[in-house]
Amino acid sequence: MDENITLNKLSILLRKVFDGEWHGLVELEEATDLPENVVIDFMKLLVEFGLAEFDESSKRIKVKEEFVVLLKEK
Repeated sequence: MDENITLNKLSILLRKVFDGEWHGLVELEEATDLPENVVIDFMKLLVEFGLAEFDESSKRIKVKEEFVVLLKEK
């Protein structure tokens, strides 16, 4: 996979989840065209660092409100 394309897709993923809303795995895969394993690893990373909550049963993620401001445009 082209590195620039991958970085662009990861940027889209970051902007998508840092809106403070719940987002499902399939929704994020479709929005970014990233493989499931990459999206899942990204979700796990956010949770591991305490930035997000993950609902295992519905495979949804939500960035904690205190971190939503990190990527908000000024």
